[in-house]
Amino acid sequence: MRLYTKILLSCALASVFAGQGIIVYSRRAVSEALLAHIEGAALGEVRKSEGALAEAMISGDESSILPLLQAGMKATGAVYASALDGDGRVLGHSNVAEVGKIYRDPYTASSLTLERPSSRVIEERKMPVLELAVPILYGLEQAAEEDFLLQDSKGTKRGARVGHVRFGLPIREALATVGHISARILRVVLLLGGAAALILFFLMRRFLAPIGLLEAATAKIRGGDYRGVVPVTTNDEIGALARSFNEMSRELGRTTVSKDFFNDILDSIQDQVIVTDAAGLIVLVNPAVVRLLGWTKEELIGLPAAALLDGPGASFLAPSQNVAAQLVGKSRETVSVLFSSSAITDADGRVSGYIGAAKDVRDMRRLEARMHQSEKLSAVGQLAAGVAHEINNPLGVILGFAQGMACRLKEGDELELPIKSIEREALRCKALVQNLLTFARTSRSERTATDVNSVVEQALSLIAPQAKISRVAVATALAEGLPPVLGNKNQLEQVIMNLAKNAIDAMSGGGALSLSTELLEQAPHSWVCLSCADDGAGIAPAVLAKIFDPFFTTKPIGQGTGLGLSLVSEIVKKHSGEIAVESRPGRTVFTVKLPVRTGRENDRRVETETKGTISHG
Repeated sequence: MRLYTKILLSCALASVFAGQGIIVYSRRAVSEALLAHIEGAALGEVRKSEGALAEAMISGDESSILPLLQAGMKATGAVYASALDGDGRVLGHSNVAEVGKIYRDPYTASSLTLERPSSRVIEERKMPVLELAVPILYGLEQAAEEDFLLQDSKGTKRGARVGHVRFGLPIREALATVGHISARILRVVLLLGGAAALILFFLMRRFLAPIGLLEAATAKIRGGDYRGVVPVTTNDEIGALARSFNEMSRELGRTTVSKDFFNDILDSIQDQVIVTDAAGLIVLVNPAVVRLLGWTKEELIGLPAAALLDGPGASFLAPSQNVAAQLVGKSRETVSVLFSSSAITDADGRVSGYIGAAKDVRDMRRLEARMHQSEKLSAVGQLAAGVAHEINNPLGVILGFAQGMACRLKEGDELELPIKSIEREALRCKALVQNLLTFARTSRSERTATDVNSVVEQALSLIAPQAKISRVAVATALAEGLPPVLGNKNQLEQVIMNLAKNAIDAMSGGGALSLSTELLEQAPHSWVCLSCADDGAGIAPAVLAKIFDPFFTTKPIGQGTGLGLSLVSEIVKKHSGEIAVESRPGRTVFTVKLPVRTGRENDRRVETETKGTISHG
C-alpha cells in the first residue's frame, strides 16, 4: 500500500472515530441538559407542595393525597403520579388500582433511602417517560412522633422522612429535540471532515510529490540508469533528502560502471578464480568455480579456501605459479588443475587478501593420454605389419608339416599329443598374426554408410551360441530411426563382438549382457552411441587405465592376447569416434560414440579434387 493511501486512510479513520465521539458526547450532553431542565422544573413544583404532601402522607388519607398529586401532574405535565410511604406501600396513585400495593422492586428499595431526588428513563405505555422520585421530609417542629426522627452520623437531628413521591414526566419532545440537534451536529462534523480531507489531499500532493519522484528515480537506478535527478523544490527535510539522493546517484554512476565492467570480465573468465580475505576466507568466486565444483556462491562465501585445495605446494596464502593440485568439489570429488596464487595489497602495502586461479587440465590430461595411446598404437601397428609378414611364412611351414604329420598318425600313437599340440599352438599363432595384420590395416579399409543397428544384430547372431553356453542372457534396446554412420561394417562388427566377448568372459558364473543404441545431439555434432553393459565382477581402478594398451590382459596365459580392446580402440579412433568405459563391482559399461555421416562427404571431396585436377590440366 502506498504512503499516500496509508495517510488518507489513517486520517479518514481518525476523522470517523473523532466525529463519532463528538456526536456521542454532544448527544449525551444535550440529552442530559434537557432532562435536567425538565427535572428541575418538576422538582420546583413538588417543593411548593412538599409540606402539604408530608401532612397528607402522615395521615395516610388517600383523599387528601390524590388532589395534591393531581395538582402536581397538572403543573408538571406528568402522565402519572404516586406517593409511597417508608415501607414502599402506595398511599396514593393517579391510577387508583395501584393504591395499597407494596412495591418491592430494587428501584423502590433504593428510593426508600433517598436523601435527594433521583430520576430514571422508562417506557410507559410505549412512551418514553422520565420518572422523578422526590423524598418528602417533614420539619422537626411539625414531627408529632419520635418514629419519624432521623439522625446523621454526628447525631444531629434533622427533618423526618415520611416517604417519597414519583412523577412520570413525558420526554418525547425532549428526545426529538436531542435528535434534531444531533443531526445538525452530524452535518457540521461531516462538513468539517470533508473540508479537512480536501485540505489534507492538497497538502499531501504538495509534500509527497518529491517522494514519488524519489521512488521513480530509485526504480531507474535499480534498472541501471543513473542519470535521473530529483528536483529540489523545498528547503525542509524532504529537500535535503532529494539533494542527498542526487549526490548518491552521481556517485553510483561513477562507481557502478566500473563495477559492472569488472563483473563482466570476471564472469567471462573460463578459469576458476577465487578471492579470499587476509585470513583465507572466501569473499568472491566467479561462475566457473560454481560450474566446476557444484557449490553455490552463497555456500562458498565465508568458507576457508584451503578446504577446496588439495596438493603439495599449493596454497592460497603463499605465492605459486602453475602448481599441480586438485580442487575439491561439493561431492568430495577432486578435479586436477594447475593452480596459481598471489597476494592482494592495499595502498599502504598491507596484505588485504589473496587471489587464486585454477585451470582445469582434465581435457589436457585426456588429450595427452590419447596422444600417448596413439603413439603406442602406431608403434605397435608398424611392428605388427613387419612381424606378421616375417612370421607368417615360417608359421605356414610349421602348420603344414604338423597337419601333414597329424594325418599320418594312427590313433593312440605316442606322437599324437605333441603333434596335435604343435598344430593347436600354430593355429593360435596364425590367429594372432591375423589380428596383428588387421590391427595394422585399420586405416586402409573401405567405408560406406552403415546402419549401426543392423551391425549389432549381425554381431549378436555370431555371439549368441557362446552366450548361451556361458549362461549369459543377452538383451538389446536399439533406438529406431538412427541415421547412418560412415564406417567399415566388418570392423564395426569386430568392435561389437570383441566388447561382447570380453563381457561374457567377465561373467564366468552367468549374468546379463545389454546392448543399446541411441542418437546423441551435442552441438555442433550428432553421434550414434553404442553401449555394451554387463553385470560381471567389474574392472579394478588400477587396471582401468591400461585396458586399451596393446598386449595388456588380465586373462590367464593362453586365454588372451591383449589385442582385443586395443583393436577396438584403434578401429573406433580410425572412424573418428570415441570410446569410454565406466566400471564398478557388478556393473561395467563400454560406450562407443560414432559421428553421424552418410558417405556424401567423400563424394564431395572426390568431386572437389576432380575439379581441381581439370582446372590445373
